[in-house]
Amino acid sequence: MHRLTLALALLTVACSGGTPSRVETEAPARDPGTASPTYALHEWGLISVRGAGFEVSAGPGQRVMEAMTADKPVLYVHTDDQFTLDLRVEPPAGLSVVEHYPQTDLSPLRWRARVGPHCAGAYPGVDDSRCPDGYCEAAELPIYETPDAACLEVGAVRAPLLFYRLAARGPAPALPLAVRWDGDAIVVENASLREPVGALWRVRVDGATVRATRSAVPAVGQSVRLEPGAEPVGAARSTLRAELVEQGLTETERDAFLRAWDTALFGPGAADGDDGTAMDEADRPFDVLTDDRTTLAGPRLPDVLLYWLDRPSIDALAPLTAEPPPSEVHRAFLVRVAP
Repeated sequence: MHRLTLALALLTVACSGGTPSRVETEAPARDPGTASPTYALHEWGLISVRGAGFEVSAGPGQRVMEAMTADKPVLYVHTDDQFTLDLRVEPPAGLSVVEHYPQTDLSPLRWRARVGPHCAGAYPGVDDSRCPDGYCEAAELPIYETPDAACLEVGAVRAPLLFYRLAARGPAPALPLAVRWDGDAIVVENASLREPVGALWRVRVDGATVRATRSAVPAVGQSVRLEPGAEPVGAARSTLRAELVEQGLTETERDAFLRAWDTALFGPGAADGDDGTAMDEADRPFDVLTDDRTTLAGPRLPDVLLYWLDRPSIDALAPLTAEPPPSEVHRAFLVRVAP
């Protein structure tokens, strides 16, 4: 019977001069509402270590922490899609959240944000901020906005970024380089930095000038001494500026980092350094506690070691998870160590 039916069908086609027809079987069209979004997470910050403590901060800060602290900086989302993002930060034991924006659930820190086209944020002022350690960075957030970031709507708050800080009073996760001052030199021992980004930089105020010393990161288990140097500090700034983009940040995110840290790290003259780039007065950092422009004679700390934290160390210090998972993640953290 099947052979007879097939023969009749072929005979009909042959007589009509056409070609055999067939039934096309295609996968049903995918509902765009259920398709996984394509997006990238970008983050920058600075880990500041002084004496017995460290802090990871978005801005230059106004206080020196005597105990070990870790402040987490700014996150951006890049996408053309609109979706709901669940982002969680689960710091290791010993670290706790002292500030975050927008306000959301803690334990662990979690944002549930509706992602959409770019928007401008509305942030708490100095008088509105309440932080348990007396220093609030949320009022600084307007200067860290970038025009290429997606809008993140958390409850009634809309902003193109997320922000948080962590702090530890006592033992905290170890950083991969051990740093100590030995007379006039800085001794750096590599304990676990297996994927170094860039070089080591020593930035030191020498009388009325600021000088830099550059050294390669030693191999794991090895150490290096950095003596006071004579290289212009603009070389350090130019190199670190380029390395922000090399680590996957956009140029506007690089500029936001510099608005936060340029003067504090390198002094006011470094913004017009040897890379030929001048920073507009409107973009220069300012003291958010008084809302006045400030002019510093030099870097905020007179003698520091600078290096980039590698990605495994960042992920161990501040584990970050997102659902749905991002297509790309770029996290850039500069470490600043002072005696």
